[in-house]
Amino acid sequence: MSGVFDPVTYLQPLQQPFMLRGLLAVTLVGIVCALVGSFVVLRGLAFVGEALRHALFAGVVIAFLMGGSLVGGALIFALLVAWLLGVLGRQQGIGEDTAIGVLFSASFALGIVLLNVARTGARDLTTILLGNVLGVSTLDLAATGAVVVVTLVAVVVCFKELVVVAFDPALAQAQGRSLSVWDGLLFVLIALALTAAFQTVGNLLALALLLAPATTARLLTRRLVPMIGMAMLLAVLAGVIGLYISYWSNVPSGPAIVLLSGAGFGLALLFAPQHGVVWSFIQRRRLQHSRNHS
Repeated sequence: MSGVFDPVTYLQPLQQPFMLRGLLAVTLVGIVCALVGSFVVLRGLAFVGEALRHALFAGVVIAFLMGGSLVGGALIFALLVAWLLGVLGRQQGIGEDTAIGVLFSASFALGIVLLNVARTGARDLTTILLGNVLGVSTLDLAATGAVVVVTLVAVVVCFKELVVVAFDPALAQAQGRSLSVWDGLLFVLIALALTAAFQTVGNLLALALLLAPATTARLLTRRLVPMIGMAMLLAVLAGVIGLYISYWSNVPSGPAIVLLSGAGFGLALLFAPQHGVVWSFIQRRRLQHSRNHS
């Protein structure tokens, strides 16, 4: 007789091929988003991620209407916008923030107009916005794996430069490193990570998966390598647990994964050593108490 905690019950989803593909997908996506997201958080480039997320939306809609690969369309359009950000950001009289604002507004507007012209169904729009990790195909999984490999190789090869630019841009410039070049590389890595996340959590929530685990890890440690490792662990755990919640509770997988990531951030914000709200409150009370008795 099976009990509430019968392991067989919880291993049952692993007998489904689509669930195995989904678990592998959330693991790969968690790794790449946590890795790239760590540098995004350090550089304060969340707004760039927002611009590229909107670019993904336009690319996905175009690919959907043409009957092509949604992941391929997302990647092509995101890389195009990443290149345009680099070009426009270097133009005299056009700041990077201005270029980002123009491009993300135009990209999202293009996607909305195309959806309206094609009169696509609400179900299709929901899939684009919220993802469908349980519908990941073998081809999509291979594409996600390729994105992860390319991102890992790029970060390993350029790790020293990315770290210097992230922590001290002025020092990087003084050493002769071009910020536009390294920021451009980071833009491309953001585009790759968001493309990987699109199939898992959808366009609407991809940026949250990029930022939440890395921001949570940043609250828990100030050392980069442990931060990246912790962010990866948090992202993968949120993905796996969220997928199981989706399987058993029949809720969309993307929102479940992002909600768990957000919950982790909330707990870290409250209870993180040194930087948590509760910790800071206790330290202030201790300081006040010591002053009152001095």
